[in-house]
Amino acid sequence: MRKSAYKAGKVIIKEGDTGSEAYIIVDGEVEVIKKALDGTEIVLAKLGENQMFGEICLIDETLPRSATVKCVTDVVVAIIPKTTFIDKFQATPVSVKSILKVLAKRLSDTNDMFIQLHSTLHDMVRVEVGKVMDDNDSLLKEVKQKDEKIAELEVEIEQLKIAGPAKIAKKSTSQSQKLDKDRSMKLSLKDLDMMAKQHQEKND
Repeated sequence: MRKSAYKAGKVIIKEGDTGSEAYIIVDGEVEVIKKALDGTEIVLAKLGENQMFGEICLIDETLPRSATVKCVTDVVVAIIPKTTFIDKFQATPVSVKSILKVLAKRLSDTNDMFIQLHSTLHDMVRVEVGKVMDDNDSLLKEVKQKDEKIAELEVEIEQLKIAGPAKIAKKSTSQSQKLDKDRSMKLSLKDLDMMAKQHQEKND
């Protein structure tokens, strides 16, 4: 197996690419990155010394790389070509067992990750639903208060409708009484005027 060195920040394999080599970390640390549907990069795992990545291509090199592997530090890796793997497989099946163990462990870790992700999403949804319900309760209370205020205003309007004609009638009555009083005063003055004239004519 040949070795290769990479600087921190260097991408060793890229998601979606194809390849025919697997890698064993001799020194350093890498992170396994998966791109979400919205383009967000999610770090699935960090791998260190003696850990393997890119091993799927040793089973089927037509499959695209399932994730990107990027150097966190300066990294040295041992490269395992598929041809070497096949030769080892034919010569020493024991080496294949180690590869299968890695694959099985990777699958187990992936299952654990999805369970944890599901739990996290469930908690997030529960919290968000709780917030929506709280907001909805506040909105319902506000609507109820406004409905009660509208009902009070409607009652006041009805009361004004009922009391309105009575006030108008009362005002009309008061005006009539005032007119009658004015007429009486005018008649009284007229009578006094006539009496004054009659008295003057009598003296004459």
